[in-house]
Amino acid sequence: FAFAAANPITNELGMPVSPLVLQPWIEFDFYLKSLEMYRSLSVSELVGTFREFYQRPAGEQFGHIIGGPVFPFMIAIFDYREGNTLPLAAFYLVLSCLTCFVWQIWLSRRGVGFLWLLVFAVLPNPFWYLLNVTTDLPFAFLVATFYLLFGRSSRRLFEAVGWVGALILSLLIRPNGVSLLLFVFLFQLWKS
Repeated sequence: FAFAAANPITNELGMPVSPLVLQPWIEFDFYLKSLEMYRSLSVSELVGTFREFYQRPAGEQFGHIIGGPVFPFMIAIFDYREGNTLPLAAFYLVLSCLTCFVWQIWLSRRGVGFLWLLVFAVLPNPFWYLLNVTTDLPFAFLVATFYLLFGRSSRRLFEAVGWVGALILSLLIRPNGVSLLLFVFLFQLWKS
């Protein structure tokens, strides 16, 4: 973490990516505009914005499309801005460790040896996503949590609450969460 802060790596545009630098990706402005919409619109106006978006064909879209609420709220909660990047960056460090831990548990339960678990722990992807503050890491954590809890053979209440919670949050962070919802729907059809 300290090494990455002192020696930022660059993204595909050649811009520095570091816990000390506000992320320069294009979508960040999109989420800031979404945050302003969440702050300024009433609940009924927000619902209307989402409904209007999903009722129009893709070719007829115009204006600002509002993002799911989870990431804009994370920006607000951690007050992520120029000069105050470390609180959210530290949260991303913890979230990246948790995501790796979830997959380590899954691999370990399948008999993967310690050396391979160690190799998995030092793969570069988790490091990139903990430095690059986007929706990717929270979504990856939610997918890992969903997968680990939904795939359990036992059906305890806290596991069901956990995977349903991960499913709902994934829908509220990225549209890709719909794929998890579709999976659950198809699984229930196949099972019955």
